[in-house]
Amino acid sequence: FEEINSLLHSACRCGSLCKCRQLSYKEFLGECEKHCYGESLGKLVKPIVSTERLMFSNRSTKCVRFEFLAALHDLLIDENSFHPENYVFDFTREDPFTFNFREESNVGETNSTLWHHLTTKERILDPSKEMVVGIILYLDGLNVDNFGKQSMEPVSFSLNIFNRQYRAQESAWRILGYLPDFDSLYASRSVNPNMKANDYHQMLSLILNSMKEIIDIDEGIEWKFRFVRNGVDEFYTRNMKFVLHYVIGDTKGNDMLCGRFASHSNTKSLCRDCNCLTENADNPNTYCDFLTMNELKEMTK
Repeated sequence: FEEINSLLHSACRCGSLCKCRQLSYKEFLGECEKHCYGESLGKLVKPIVSTERLMFSNRSTKCVRFEFLAALHDLLIDENSFHPENYVFDFTREDPFTFNFREESNVGETNSTLWHHLTTKERILDPSKEMVVGIILYLDGLNVDNFGKQSMEPVSFSLNIFNRQYRAQESAWRILGYLPDFDSLYASRSVNPNMKANDYHQMLSLILNSMKEIIDIDEGIEWKFRFVRNGVDEFYTRNMKFVLHYVIGDTKGNDMLCGRFASHSNTKSLCRDCNCLTENADNPNTYCDFLTMNELKEMTK
């Protein structure tokens, strides 16, 4: 960057009275930030980096996180958010923000579910001015080196007002923070599962704190939605009342999230979905029955 910048500066034709100032890389990023986000939002979208002392293992680690409100603004002002086809809203209605609960045998959008219907009844006083917005979290670790020895776990979010097709795209998600690589942090030190789970939840709580603050706002956050239809801008103002809808993750991550531990020996069953025993796992003729929610609840008593 510096070499290209110097070359451009040397090619300036202003002569000896040239007042053009050569920007450093840091200054250039700052100007881009102001241009994209403005003065106030530009400061909020910057990552917050802090050193945290883990209460249970007594180790120190860096925590990188972002303000939920800034990430939310960045998500909703993305140019893709102006396209009506990326939302679950029905623009054939007079009020596209109203939803009807309908029982379906196939998988539909989350705004058609009983959960959304009941949550709307509980939280919404005036449907013409307010709406429930579900936050969808995604947690999954990933390797950052070629040998799989270094990893990190991004904490991402999207909104259930976006349809499934749009949520499959990167632009529908924003990062809230990064959970550290706890295995590298502990190194060769033996750490019991309870200590590791508590350290994990301490860092997760820190990353999700700004999101919780927004969820706790009873009156919601006012937002003017802009949609471009047939080349014409349409604006709708709604108070968004946020709730945590669901969390996407793999089995290992969800076990950690729920405070469960993995067992790889002396396990009665290999799968939590059915009643098939480990001793019958290599028998192709074994017939198993799926466990019901009531049966799972009974096991936990």
